[in-house]
Amino acid sequence: MGAFKRTRTATAILAAAAAATVALSGCSSTTPQDETAAATTRTIDSAFGEVTIPTEPQAALGVYTTDVDVLITLGIPLAGAQPIRSEFDDFPYYLSDDALEGVEPFANFPEVNYEAVAAAEPDFILNSLGYDEEVVKRLPDVAPTYSVNAFDGQDWRVHFKETATALDRLDKYEEWENIYEQRLDEVKALVSDKAADLVVAVVYPEYGGPGIQTICGGQTLCSVYQDLGIKILPVSEQEGGVILSPEQFDQLNDANVALTVSDYGDMTTLTSSEAWKRLPFVQNGQILEYDLELSFGSPSSQLALLDEVEKDLVELLGL
Repeated sequence: MGAFKRTRTATAILAAAAAATVALSGCSSTTPQDETAAATTRTIDSAFGEVTIPTEPQAALGVYTTDVDVLITLGIPLAGAQPIRSEFDDFPYYLSDDALEGVEPFANFPEVNYEAVAAAEPDFILNSLGYDEEVVKRLPDVAPTYSVNAFDGQDWRVHFKETATALDRLDKYEEWENIYEQRLDEVKALVSDKAADLVVAVVYPEYGGPGIQTICGGQTLCSVYQDLGIKILPVSEQEGGVILSPEQFDQLNDANVALTVSDYGDMTTLTSSEAWKRLPFVQNGQILEYDLELSFGSPSSQLALLDEVEKDLVELLGL
């Protein structure tokens, strides 16, 4: 928080000096102080209003690990501490080791650790948890914050591009996009002929219940398979997701492959269900499990998941 206070105070002094100069001169000509302020900060639009941010942040902080990845991909230097989920001990494996050299992790989800955020002394914060009004409201007290609701069910790349554009780093987005498209073409060339008959469903255990939650919701699990031209079962693509009771599991019968994630919830109740055991992808043993962090969209997680999907499809299709 100290770094932000110094920045904010300096800005206030510059503004006061500029105002005094204008008052004394009786004109509205641009002062050296105005030029300095304009060069070091700029005002951008966000879904939550205008925000004045450093033109070139030197100690940025992401509120969630996906935000950290976006900052790294956009070439924005990081503050000395960055967040991870509370159930993990370190950053996701797919994040850049070079960018994270000397950076310490701290637990910041599901509860935002405002003290740790402030202790990192960021000069800019990227916050994708725009669905949480309290987080959106409180973070600007620490440092200038660009907030976006990146978990609204849209493809995460929509928000990535918007963020890159707002931060004047669209070239970095396009650079990542080109890398991903090239890698995608490589995997398509390898699997597309034999993957034509695949139909995949996304399945998670219902929290606290015996059912299945099936949802795409902008997560990488669906987007990578869709980008490869592989069919997603329509029930998994319904907006907001669907919870199926055991009596409704037959809605998944047309899927011959299931996608799920580790560490999401207790599968014991689900896997002991007779309705579960009757599902084709269960009987065929065609359930592909991915790391939880890979299911949340960010530049590096999308590329890392594509690598994992390639390995799985090569084995599944006997390539």
